[in-house]
Amino acid sequence: MQLHLDKQKLAENNLFVRNVVRFRTFLLRHFKNEKIRTLIWGLISAEMVLYMLFGAGTAIVDFATFAILQAVFGVEPMIAHTVSTILAILFAYITNRIWVFKSPKLGFKKMFFEFLKFSEARIGTYFMTLLILFIDKMTFNHPKTAKMIGLVLTVILNYIFSKLFIFSKKETKENEES
Repeated sequence: MQLHLDKQKLAENNLFVRNVVRFRTFLLRHFKNEKIRTLIWGLISAEMVLYMLFGAGTAIVDFATFAILQAVFGVEPMIAHTVSTILAILFAYITNRIWVFKSPKLGFKKMFFEFLKFSEARIGTYFMTLLILFIDKMTFNHPKTAKMIGLVLTVILNYIFSKLFIFSKKETKENEES
């Protein structure tokens, strides 16, 4: 039964990858400018599409939690941001690990340290958004807009951190060799 499910999952994943590649090929045929072609090549990959999809899911979890805590429970924006960030980190780690970067199965200890690295990067963007919320409170007082600005910057920075430092294939190979 497990083997059948694994084959089915692999086939669905391959279909998704093939469709992303077809779409990218279609776009590349219609653009001659090398800068645009390079941008298309880098942005339209299965990994990037999945990251954006789950990044949007993470942003929804984050923003919805933030908005509900503020609107329904009257929670201070910075506290609501803290709670929403914790939930978003958990959601993002699980989805990025399993579906986006396809991190190999690790023992509990290695997975725990991977989660810590993942959380460190998210904590950095947490403080960035906290600063944006603080500046907003002192000036414009539009916390939802400030939170959205922070979310956009967070998605971009977190992809870079995840790709280069957390779920890096190079680092995974080094860990397997030691």
